Amino acid sequence: MSYNLPSINDFKKGGIFYQLKIDKKKILPTELMKFIFPDYVDMLFKQKPKPNRKTMEMIKDYCISTKKSAQKEENNMRRKLQKDIEMRHMEEKMKEYFETYYKNLYKHCTCVKK
Repeated sequence: MSYNLPSINDFKKGGIFYQLKIDKKKILPTELMKFIFPDYVDMLFKQKPKPNRKTMEMIKDYCISTKKSAQKEENNMRRKLQKDIEMRHMEEKMKEYFETYYKNLYKHCTCVKK
């Protein structure tokens, strides 16, 4: 039996499973089952055997951990972007401060051409 396991990108924002809720206590959503098992419809109508319980648990655990990894990566990226924005803002403030400081410092000096 062949499986088509989702990647981290499938669970990230813009991925095909971004909005899916996966719970350890419930079965996997139908969209995810159709993706993992290409012959899912045949399994529903008992034309093909279903995977055993242990395999299903392993697939569910894989999907849950992959979704958590995707969320963690997105949170890290969001924090990094936020820090970059804050750094640029601080740099602009410092530049503005020093420009104003030096303008006022040499304001009355006759050696500086105006």
